[in-house]
Amino acid sequence: MPTEPTKHIATALPSIRGLGLATNTQGTAVGQTTVRQWLRLSAEKFKAQKVDLYLPCVETDIVLPLLEEAAHLGLRLSLRCTDTTSPAILKPLAARGLFDVALEPTALDVQSLDGWLDAAEQAKLPVRLFINAAIIPNTIDSDLLAVLARAVTVQITLRSDMTPPAASRALPDGCMARIVALAEALRERSCDLYCTGIPFCQLPESLWPTVANTPQQLAHHAFYRPSAFDFAKRLRNLSPDRIHQAVEITLSEGSSFHNRIDDAVLPWVLERPRFFFWLWFLHKLTRHLPLRRPKPKALPEELPDLEARLAAYQQAQRENLGPECARCSFHPICDHHTEVFKQTFPGRSVQALLGEPHHDPQTLLCMANAWHDAIDAERCLYPAQRTKLVEIARNRIARERPTREIAAESYCIQDHKTHRMPASIRWFSFSTAELQSTVLATLSPPFTLSITIGGGIAQLMGFAFGRHARLLCPMTAYDHKLTLHVDGNGHYVLLRDDACVNPIAFTDSDQVPERIGSIVKPRIALVNIDGQIVTQTVLLWEGDSETTNSEGVQHSVIIVCSRYARRLQAALMALAQQSDIASGALEVIVGYVPGIDATDDVLDSISAQFPDIRLVRMPFAVQHVRAKGFLINECLELAQGAWITLLDADIMLPPDYFTRLDAQPADANFVAPEGRHMLSPEATAEVLLGLTRPWENYEVVLKKSGEYRHKESEGVPPGFCQSVRRHIFESIRYQELDHFEGSDWWFSAQVIEKFGKETRLTGLRVLHLDHGGSQWYGTDKQF
Repeated sequence: MPTEPTKHIATALPSIRGLGLATNTQGTAVGQTTVRQWLRLSAEKFKAQKVDLYLPCVETDIVLPLLEEAAHLGLRLSLRCTDTTSPAILKPLAARGLFDVALEPTALDVQSLDGWLDAAEQAKLPVRLFINAAIIPNTIDSDLLAVLARAVTVQITLRSDMTPPAASRALPDGCMARIVALAEALRERSCDLYCTGIPFCQLPESLWPTVANTPQQLAHHAFYRPSAFDFAKRLRNLSPDRIHQAVEITLSEGSSFHNRIDDAVLPWVLERPRFFFWLWFLHKLTRHLPLRRPKPKALPEELPDLEARLAAYQQAQRENLGPECARCSFHPICDHHTEVFKQTFPGRSVQALLGEPHHDPQTLLCMANAWHDAIDAERCLYPAQRTKLVEIARNRIARERPTREIAAESYCIQDHKTHRMPASIRWFSFSTAELQSTVLATLSPPFTLSITIGGGIAQLMGFAFGRHARLLCPMTAYDHKLTLHVDGNGHYVLLRDDACVNPIAFTDSDQVPERIGSIVKPRIALVNIDGQIVTQTVLLWEGDSETTNSEGVQHSVIIVCSRYARRLQAALMALAQQSDIASGALEVIVGYVPGIDATDDVLDSISAQFPDIRLVRMPFAVQHVRAKGFLINECLELAQGAWITLLDADIMLPPDYFTRLDAQPADANFVAPEGRHMLSPEATAEVLLGLTRPWENYEVVLKKSGEYRHKESEGVPPGFCQSVRRHIFESIRYQELDHFEGSDWWFSAQVIEKFGKETRLTGLRVLHLDHGGSQWYGTDKQF
């Protein structure tokens, strides 16, 4: 099959680089176990694909085993070091998989830097340079520039982010002139240069494209992933023991029923060492504090009160910025007069740069010379398929009439004060929280949504499709037309003012899906509204699709499939052969991660051969591959049946299952089979190869070799097959962990406690296809 044409785009990408510590800022080594846990944390929690390991003096014995660990986790490991005296160690480390090196020299010594860069070049290791303003010499000669220009990127910083605050010192005012001189000289040599932590007003206009303050770094591949960077900064000054506890607590989040206390304990561990021991002791004794998540605060009900609140909010912003920064055109994208800047240059003041406000952090940042490593270069490849979708979207909104309009009167702001205006809604917010509208419509691809958002500004705007998927992009002006076009296969493009933009990937979880599901309920989503903003009527173009028609659905089956595609096919075939069930009465919702196995291909085949089944695809991002509880809860939002059956992808139902289910009395709320027959590997192979068709001779298959498990788990129905009336899920949902660790048992126990004992289908056994043992924590092998 020919490779799809691609083109390279010069653009800033959200960072996927993490930061870990092998020593703290006092130079005390962090234990190998802690570092290994930190690497896992980087991959699983911070969603990094590459990690800088802070190790001022590189030691081969420390790095080599960590390279193996990183490779096992799918990470590329880089070093961040200060020592330039031992360049010979780079070659053997590169041979074992070292990705690149971030060098933060303590002095700009031409000879030692040149030797280090020579060794890195021979080892084929790119070098990224961090230059602290304090080490820039008074005279910058051509030899020094030639050496510095050999680095793939150069960051000039006011002080190292690995420097303890107590070690920071003020610099003479003339040091700013040295920063400017070095930056201008490197710019002339076309270096990929960034000046970090410096307000725009301190640099000449020629260097504005190099300014990389926090707003620029948040969505730029050259810097660290914000969540990973903030975590490392909080831990950098702690003792190794406290670092270990903080890493362990953070790593355990979402992996157990008993870790909600961690969110309360962790800040104390990091910030109050005197109470560390007793807090850790308390942590082991009390583990059930409720999880608190930031929510928008309640707003006044009356418009005059809202207007007054808005005016007070805007005044507070101006006072916080100070008179000069408040009237500066760069204040939305600048770090302003920060404490670090004040400490470094106590005698310098800021000045307003007048003009139209700049809202897009990437507007000035020069990408012409931006360096991309191998991972980021691949991320810049722009598929020809998306180019085609962009043209289709533009033509559709320009030439075709919308099939319908979703008037502003038909939606409101979810759980928030909604101020209605003629044909529009005014959103008020005085926090950085995300606000969402109520559901706009229930849609199936293909479709196109378009909305005008203006009358204010927010950090991000876009559409949300539940907790697992959001398509958001930055607002760069006070008025935008935002368009989302989705084709029949769920592939999509997001357009801002008719120009294609990449959706923002979030810091804690990548909620940008690879594809849109076959049924979605979009909402308008706005993040960090600056006081107020206005949305209008949503225009909708719909394609020909019957998937959204849920009339007649009586039974919903939810299957979560993670690398079980072959067994999923058998499970779906058994569902397709159910007796005495009307056409359109059976709905099957499959939650899966596209690309990790052949699930999409299986679903295509089942849809083509069994059109009477309402087959709903629910794709998720790869980080949810083991989060079965989360996947089930999100799939429940689409379920339409009066009975909802939770079924494992390796379970085959008997042909009369739903007939038996429909015969249950009205007081039966929770129904389960009497047991399951564990097919042997040989019998499973016959089913998967089509040699045995259980729906044709089910009783014969039950007699094949294998173990029969009768009312296992001490009589509490496990999650391989649970049929529950729809209303049960209004009060009880699955526990959401990073694996399956007992969530099904917990769910069953809660249902039994609240709604009574389960009903067993006497004599009914389901078939369990063999797959080599329990895989509660997810599998890396395809079955």
